[in-house]
Amino acid sequence: MKKNTLKQIPKFKNEKAETEFWSSHDSAEHIDYANAKRAAFPNLKPTTRTISTRLPVTRKFKTTIIDRAVNDPAFRRQMLIEAVNELLAGDLDAGKAMLRDYINATITFQQLAKKLKKSDKSVHRMLGPRGNPRADNIIEIIKVLQTHERVQLRVEAHKAAA
Repeated sequence: MKKNTLKQIPKFKNEKAETEFWSSHDSAEHIDYANAKRAAFPNLKPTTRTISTRLPVTRKFKTTIIDRAVNDPAFRRQMLIEAVNELLAGDLDAGKAMLRDYINATITFQQLAKKLKKSDKSVHRMLGPRGNPRADNIIEIIKVLQTHERVQLRVEAHKAAA
């Protein structure tokens, strides 16, 4: 997209408003990636904690991810594993976003809702940016997704780094 046709990035009241905006808008319409510059962060310290970058994702990138998930079973399983790991690490927003991507690339919300005996609108709300699903609903969703993927996920304990 040409620089003079780029849309202006709005001012956001808070991080939640920004997250909601970027979950429904293509960043390529607002950012000229052709003129992007490499950034350096020399003061970052190593960590063993999961860090969610929550970068805006273009529609083309999402299409690429979905295409790869359709054609690569190992990639698809890894998407599900990463989503569950984010939930277990306590990052509900990242976990829900990853589950949405996995569901869109595989079973679809309509099929998932049918298996859960819920409306697809209800499942969309649970996993949406403002959704706050109960633990039993998350567990039931993961159970259906495991069955669909023909895998059984397990928690494995590791000693935390000091």
